[in-house]
Amino acid sequence: MSLFQTIIILASLGFVIRALVRCVKKQISLWLFLLWTTLWAGVVIVAIYPVIINRLADFVGVGRGVDLIIYVAIGVIVYILFKQQIRVGKVEKDLAQMVQTKAVDEAFNLVAKEKGSDKEI
Repeated sequence: MSLFQTIIILASLGFVIRALVRCVKKQISLWLFLLWTTLWAGVVIVAIYPVIINRLADFVGVGRGVDLIIYVAIGVIVYILFKQQIRVGKVEKDLAQMVQTKAVDEAFNLVAKEKGSDKEI
């Protein structure tokens, strides 16, 4: 086993342990923990048996295994960025709605106080 393979295996083990700690502390869900564990287990398998990724690359028509990894990584990153952009847009919309509601409530309370009413929202 090469030094690179050893480093990959130890790093993957560290990431799984970190995910386990976060799962126990309820910072991530069990589903997310299992997803991360599966991902890192796959990394370990590919590190130990690199011929697997080369055969998969040949099967899908990509020249080298590392090229396949890069293409998949770029696709995943683009997907994650797309999902994040949707979430940011939703948060912006929700925040704008909350600010508008609060502004209307404060304006109503100010008008009510000027008229001498004790009613507040």
